[in-house]
Amino acid sequence: MKAGRWVLRNIILTALKQWQEMVFST
Repeated sequence: MKAGRWVLRNIILTALKQWQEMVFST
């Protein structure tokens, strides 16, 4: 089981999505 890697990837994807929303909303 590589749950750790999946969680890390999920966190990174979520952070990227939030960052994009912040940048484009400016």
